Amino acid sequence: MGASETQPIAVATPAERAVADMLEIEAAPADARAVLDAVPFWFHTFALNRREGIYTPGVARDHRYRIPALPERFDGLSVLDVGAFDGFYAFLAESRGAGRVVAIDNEQYRRWVRARWGVELRGGEGFRAIHGLLSSSVEYRRLDAFEMGLLEERFDLVYCFGILHRVENPLALLRLTRERVASGGRVLV
Repeated sequence: MGASETQPIAVATPAERAVADMLEIEAAPADARAVLDAVPFWFHTFALNRREGIYTPGVARDHRYRIPALPERFDGLSVLDVGAFDGFYAFLAESRGAGRVVAIDNEQYRRWVRARWGVELRGGEGFRAIHGLLSSSVEYRRLDAFEMGLLEERFDLVYCFGILHRVENPLALLRLTRERVASGGRVLV
């Protein structure tokens, strides 16, 4: 079942485009449309092909407030994206020069999407589609944020966007996140 059958294909608003346009994908129009048909639900808006106006119909609205906090360049940094969903910020880090990017998500969002939109997801569909379009080397792991210690590595930059308000113990999550940060690194929440 294609995206047009499960969720409306809306034109990305200027606010959504402001963020989506930060990640240059520019897939061939046929490839971009195939991705739209293959993924039944998008959280993030991606600019699959700006010239043709092909954007994913993401439900996340207006993330422009995050833009000033993001580095212009990630040259050589290791990055962890906690609660990645479709992985927009992980792919952005890679496109801006990060040396290593790991994206984790427990895919709990599948229940939310089913309850709110009636769409069944396997998990990671959007991530895998964008990963393929970009021939990305971002590593994806189905892993709960509270289990990120299993990664047994530290990162120069850790994103923790949009999940603190969804967990029972946000302070514990912040402590665990800080444990994953390398000396001199930072966390963006």
